[in-house]
Amino acid sequence: MLGVKHAVCRGIDIAKEIHEASLVDAQGKLQGRSIRFSNTLTDFYRFMEWLSKDTLEMAMEATGHYWLPLYDFLKGQGYDITVLNPLQTETHRRGADPQD
Repeated sequence: MLGVKHAVCRGIDIAKEIHEASLVDAQGKLQGRSIRFSNTLTDFYRFMEWLSKDTLEMAMEATGHYWLPLYDFLKGQGYDITVLNPLQTETHRRGADPQD
């Protein structure tokens, strides 16, 4: 799983209008349910409520310019986010998100 060093990682699938975030463990296994939220400030706060206190690492794909508002918001809230190049994540994404 893309070098996950911690027990908890939030992965954020970035899209033009609706993002989806999920929790994976150190072995890359999905834990619990994912959350879908729009690219708006209101939903960014809803996403923050969903984040658990044990979130140690977050990663998002640099999809067009759509990732920038969420990235700026989360950085402003003090989170450390890894931004991934889509070419690096393509192999991991195959089969996981057929619409990408």
